[in-house]
Order: sequence, then structure tokens, then C-alpha cells
Amino acid sequence: MGAGHDHGHAPPAKGTATAAYKGRLRIALTITLTVMVVEIVGGIVADSLP
Repeated sequence: MGAGHDHGHAPPAKGTATAAYKGRLRIALTITLTVMVVEIVGGIVADSLP
């Protein structure tokens, strides 16, 4: 069962899982907010907002 199973057993070099998830969450929120702003601006420019 362990054939080909290869990973280190040392502790992580730096940071925590929480810090990594916070970074990923920040990226996801930034992308989401950017898309939202682009859609709003596009709606205003196209005069298609009610």
C-alpha cells in the first residue's frame, strides 16, 4: 500500500494553514469584487441598468 507514497515528515517551513486559507480567500474575494465592479461599469456604460 505504501509503494510510491512520497512526502516529507518535517513540519511546514513557514506559516500556518489558516494563513494560507486567508490568502486564498483574499484572492477569491478580490477576483469576485473585480468582476462585480466590471459588470456594474459595463451596465452603466451600456445603459442597461434599471
